[in-house]
Amino acid sequence: MEAKKEAEANMKEIKVDANFDPTQPAPGAGGMNAAAAGLGLGGATGAAANSQGAKPDGMPGPAKKEDVVFDITTDQIQEIIMESPVPVLLDVYADWCGPCKALAPALEQMAVKAGGMFRLVKLNSDNERSASQALEVKALPTGEIYSALKPGTAETDQHRVLLGAPTQ
Repeated sequence: MEAKKEAEANMKEIKVDANFDPTQPAPGAGGMNAAAAGLGLGGATGAAANSQGAKPDGMPGPAKKEDVVFDITTDQIQEIIMESPVPVLLDVYADWCGPCKALAPALEQMAVKAGGMFRLVKLNSDNERSASQALEVKALPTGEIYSALKPGTAETDQHRVLLGAPTQ
């Protein structure tokens, strides 16, 4: 319980822009769509602002890697994923998986550049076989996105991302 309180104290609070349109360029994005320029979410506010501060276009500056990238075990799924105040991209990988090794740096860079607007949570399928089976992982890498439907609740919306996992 103490670890949970400590983790919550370090979490970032994120303001999401309800008028986000991924088809429109973000201000100052240089022609990129808003999704490519930072996922189209509003900047962090209050205690959530990172040490770099917000950029002129309202997007947060880069976050510290340790604040947005987490290697977890099965025991941490509830705390780190289901109770997250921001959307979570779960990356299920294995150390021996070539595509996983190629994808990991890009995912980590996205999470850092997004300034805490989402978490990258990494789960080693070899070390956490029961979780991989429960998630019905069929191929690696597999990604899943979790986003809270109701703030302050564990109710989530889950989406399988086609990184390598065929879905039926």
